Amino acid sequence: MGEIVIITGDTITITTPDKTVPPNDALALYTLTPATPLLLTGSSPNFKVRGAPACWPTDVETLKTGFMYTSGSYVGGTGIVSLKLKDANKSQATKNSNEQIVINGGAFEAKFTITAPAMNPNAMPDPSRPVGSSKDGSASFTSPTKNNILRVG
Repeated sequence: MGEIVIITGDTITITTPDKTVPPNDALALYTLTPATPLLLTGSSPNFKVRGAPACWPTDVETLKTGFMYTSGSYVGGTGIVSLKLKDANKSQATKNSNEQIVINGGAFEAKFTITAPAMNPNAMPDPSRPVGSSKDGSASFTSPTKNNILRVG
């Protein structure tokens, strides 16, 4: 039957097993800023569904969002979440532009990268989360546009 084409107005929800922490970092509480879902804007000039441009992989993979985290007495840590699509989230190249378009092929990667560690009351940084360290999470598409017209497969 094929997968739904992701278009302008669809969203990305960044999730983890308990919806607040990357699965391999249960000791910290992560809060996304802004909270998800993140609104997508497609950039395909030639491929549109109901007048809305389809999303190219770069529309998703260049999208970044911030987060804050706390861990025990450590507070005020910050970072950036970056996204990486899987092959199942990309169509074959289109004939008119030779570009892939994004399809809803299931969950994909979300990486939480620390940009400033949380600090304890003595202004000492969190030693378990240095700048540049990262934790893995996941993300998925939601379709508030209700694009049920066009599927590719």
